[in-house]
Amino acid sequence: MIDPIQDHTARVLAFAASQAAQAETKRHNEAAAQRQREAAAIGAGLDPDALEQGEP
Repeated sequence: MIDPIQDHTARVLAFAASQAAQAETKRHNEAAAQRQREAAAIGAGLDPDALEQGEP
């Protein structure tokens, strides 16, 4: 028989790990998008640092 406390603990830990992985993926995607914006700005002859301040 499966111990309900251990089963619940395993589910909670799995959920926490899933949430952490999703947060890490989000950070990774946001960093990649930022690099892509900076590369596009450089390619267009714009100042990539100005993008952070919302300036063209």
